[in-house]
Amino acid sequence: MNQYFGFFLLAINLMTCSTVPTTQKNTYDLAIKNVRIFNSKTKTVTANRTILIEGEEIAKIIDNSTPFNADTIIEGNNRLVTPGFIDTHVHLQGIFKFSRNNIPEYLTEDLKSTYQNILAQQYLNFGTTTIIDMGQKDTWVDETIKWQQNPAPNFPNLFINGSSMISDERRRPAPHHLEIMDSDAAAKKVQEYAKKGLKYMKLYSRLRAPEMKAIIAEGKKHDITFNAHVDNNVVTIGKAMDFGVRNFEHFFTLSPSILAYNEHWVLMDEKYDLKGIEGIDDFTASMTFFFDYIKSEPAYTAQLHRLFDRMSQENATLSTALHVLGSTAGKTDFFSSFNYFPIRNEPNLNQYTPLQREQLGNAFESMMAFAKTAHDKGVKLRIGTDCNHGGRALLSELMLFAKANFPVEDILQIATWNGYKAMKLDKEYGSIEKGKKADLIIFEKDPFENYEYFLTEKTVIKGGKVFRPKTSTAFTLLDKLMNQDQQSAMTWFEQNKHNPNFDLNAHEMKMIAFHLRASNKVDAAVEIIKKNVALFPDKPDMIDEYLLNDIGYYYLGEEKLEKAIDILKWNVQEFPKSWNVYDSLGEAYKAVGNTKLSIENYEKSIELNPENEAGMKILEALKKG
Repeated sequence: MNQYFGFFLLAINLMTCSTVPTTQKNTYDLAIKNVRIFNSKTKTVTANRTILIEGEEIAKIIDNSTPFNADTIIEGNNRLVTPGFIDTHVHLQGIFKFSRNNIPEYLTEDLKSTYQNILAQQYLNFGTTTIIDMGQKDTWVDETIKWQQNPAPNFPNLFINGSSMISDERRRPAPHHLEIMDSDAAAKKVQEYAKKGLKYMKLYSRLRAPEMKAIIAEGKKHDITFNAHVDNNVVTIGKAMDFGVRNFEHFFTLSPSILAYNEHWVLMDEKYDLKGIEGIDDFTASMTFFFDYIKSEPAYTAQLHRLFDRMSQENATLSTALHVLGSTAGKTDFFSSFNYFPIRNEPNLNQYTPLQREQLGNAFESMMAFAKTAHDKGVKLRIGTDCNHGGRALLSELMLFAKANFPVEDILQIATWNGYKAMKLDKEYGSIEKGKKADLIIFEKDPFENYEYFLTEKTVIKGGKVFRPKTSTAFTLLDKLMNQDQQSAMTWFEQNKHNPNFDLNAHEMKMIAFHLRASNKVDAAVEIIKKNVALFPDKPDMIDEYLLNDIGYYYLGEEKLEKAIDILKWNVQEFPKSWNVYDSLGEAYKAVGNTKLSIENYEKSIELNPENEAGMKILEALKKG
């Protein structure tokens, strides 16, 4: 070979290599081809587009005519693609189905995948890719901040507020509330949360002005975003805006910001012949009635409109919780409550007459009309369900907006951009753009054609991966046990406990036993506990001492004495170092007249707890005969 020709070939090879940078991407991980893209910022739709995804980010958006290579291609067939939805108000305690009596002090690492699977079932299954926890136990923060810092395609993005801040009060705080005793304590708590990496804090309704101002002043130094629930006439929305708050929780909190409850609650009760508050559903209904009360008085309506105007001028945002009020008013296809425990199928409004139920429905329509007015005036609404079945409830809220004549493009913006923007997550989420996280929803049917298509099947892309939904075996079983006979429900369970489309885990099985007991389906609760122990023999803590003791006392009250003794003996077997289980079994034996065994168990109880004075008195009486 001529040496000059050899040098020529070498030069050509070098030139060829140098013109193709090694960083150039020829093949993408995922392509979503031939789709219509909803622009959540402008509320417009662009057709004939292809979304190219690399890793967890959107790499390019190209015209359909532009060639590309991808490892996986989803044929869009001109379907609508939107950003993943965001729920800006959830509570982990409720999502995990904990009651106040069995909420753990800490979230353990070994149950992390179980907890996150529950989040996936509750939210990702329905297209909600991001959730904001608006109040949890303070002892959970160290664990959940790790979840926030390590998102994964199988679970929704989680961002936390820590505990809900309240001022010192006499009554026992809820587990997710934290009492702030004074302004110094307020500043220290902000510093502690900021050091842990929290970017949000929740200001709750019983937080007084001095503590609220101290938290906000310190929070500004750490770029903390504040989310305030103010509805007890302690601090109003207007006053909180004066302090610098811009995110407010729940549409229903508007009424106490224009009306003094100590005066108007009595007048509102009289107007609709209500009987006061006996439970959470009465409270929810009253919050709804207030909007009809406001509508009936032009002066109050004008006050509310002025509040809307100011919120719009101040760029304030307001979360919704519309589904809870709508389901209590009979305006949704399923029921859910602010109380996560126990799960119920309908509101407890037995004292309401047919006329009052009709009035409640009308009041809800009044509230939705005010929501439309607020939106039209520029108040930024965002989804915040604050209830059980959060993902399903979010879709229910989209339907409620549509029935209230909100345009579909506005509804989609409320469910996406408004929430992400309010939570300062819009740099990475909330719109379909190059460089944003690839959290997407591909609608099977187009809600622009019919708003009922919000409820139809969807393909969810989370972190650039196609999410494969599963359904909770345990909570599907609970639904069946609540609505069918026990034998039919358990037959379904035996047929489906190994179904790959369902997810069966010990924690959820344990939780549904608590719900069944609270619903007085006690035999079913006992069967579930036994099933769980058999299915997961190596799992610790599958039997709860409190629950078994409660079931035993239920049977005692029902005079099912043999069942009571069997359950309480089982509790002694499982918890032999607990003084209380012996005390309870002693009481059961006393009820059936077995003095000998009653004495033995009371003696053991007192041996373990010498301060059991009530047991000592009973034991003394038993020995005297």
